[in-house]
Amino acid sequence: MAMTINKEDVAKDGALRRDIASWCTEFESLYYSGKSAHLINLPHSVHAVLHIADFIEWHGPPAMTWCFAMERLNQTVKRVASKAHRLPYEA
Repeated sequence: MAMTINKEDVAKDGALRRDIASWCTEFESLYYSGKSAHLINLPHSVHAVLHIADFIEWHGPPAMTWCFAMERLNQTVKRVASKAHRLPYEA
């Protein structure tokens, strides 16, 4: 798969959608195999992969909508808040 994405790849019959569908089909055949007992192996995140092309179409390139910086800030705030909750009088 290429490191760049263009509009043709994201189109309804584009290469990105075909590659993702192919990956999901292969994942399903490896880990699900049509057995209901294996449904635990199909997390919601695998289904979400099917919508990556839609998200790119709606929101633009992934690099323009990434959230890692905000997630890192949330981790820091959570760590400080957690420590304050456990040790409220420690400076």
